[in-house]
Amino acid sequence: MKKFLFSVFVLFSFVFASCGSNKIYINTVTLTPSEIDMSSYRNIAVPSTQQWSGSFNNTGYIRFESGANAFNIRPSSDAGSLPISCAKYISDAFVKQIEGTNYFARVIAPPESDVLATSTNLESLGISREELLKRNDVNAMVNTSIDDMNLDEYVTSSAVYKSITETDKNGKKTTKRVIDHYNYQLHQNLSITITMKVVDIARNSVIATKTISDSTKKVYDIEYGLQIARSPYDEFVNLLNKMSNKLAIKLIPHYTYTPQEAMANKPELKEASIAYEYLVKGMNDPAYAVFSELWRTKNHVPSGYNAALLLHGKGQIDDAITLMQEVYDKSYNANALGMLAQMKTSKIIWDSAAGQLK
Repeated sequence: MKKFLFSVFVLFSFVFASCGSNKIYINTVTLTPSEIDMSSYRNIAVPSTQQWSGSFNNTGYIRFESGANAFNIRPSSDAGSLPISCAKYISDAFVKQIEGTNYFARVIAPPESDVLATSTNLESLGISREELLKRNDVNAMVNTSIDDMNLDEYVTSSAVYKSITETDKNGKKTTKRVIDHYNYQLHQNLSITITMKVVDIARNSVIATKTISDSTKKVYDIEYGLQIARSPYDEFVNLLNKMSNKLAIKLIPHYTYTPQEAMANKPELKEASIAYEYLVKGMNDPAYAVFSELWRTKNHVPSGYNAALLLHGKGQIDDAITLMQEVYDKSYNANALGMLAQMKTSKIIWDSAAGQLK
């Protein structure tokens, strides 16, 4: 299988405790088609991401949302440059992620791709778009833009109390709670929206437009008198890394992993116990060897069922369907029938994705 594939929800076999019993799950894998079929567009140009044209409403002091004993704290000094730095980051990350898959035969990245992005650049070169495209053999242009960014910052304070005991002139003691100090927290709520537009250059028409958004909320303990807030750039970068992957899998076929519950050892077969231990340890190959042998020699339904799931986890969807069909035909097990239907659906999805690889 080629390197082009991303993995979505990658997870090894694991144990999940539920209602006092351990459940073991086996990851199955399905080759999943991209939302945008790029099979006819293997030579693409990816211009620099267009930066957000807005600005944050935090040029003064960060507000105190609640609490007492407020003090003045300014936003990070790089807040004004965040639209530029975030656009540069997502542009580089997106290109790197696409190039790393080897799905596209050619990816023209900035700054070369920026020349293709605007007609004024073409006119300055004194050549037509058609001529330039012919020279570069570009099928499609993938444009991205940051449509919206939001950064909401505020500080809260909470009083920490202590108990003190006082004695009056008559010797009577009373205990009361008084404020010892305040704790302060900086809140940073971030969100960002990105649009990707794919253009068929030969036809000068938009193939697809996809818009995604993501957000996060962070809280940091700070000291009284802090003058400048921490930069939110790293948190924006975390969002952009996730969004870059989301955008890429809209263009490129990818593996999707789904945990399926292994069939319990009922009716119990002592020889199968070791296979379940292998699953718990993430040792899927020896588990498959034991399960498949016990199905072949003992017709142990859980072993056959689990062996089929493990085949599905290896990406051997046809073999998995064949084995699960055999398990159902010999046992009429309802779970086997249900899983067989799921596998056949996965096969349809797989074949659809495989068509995007030709």
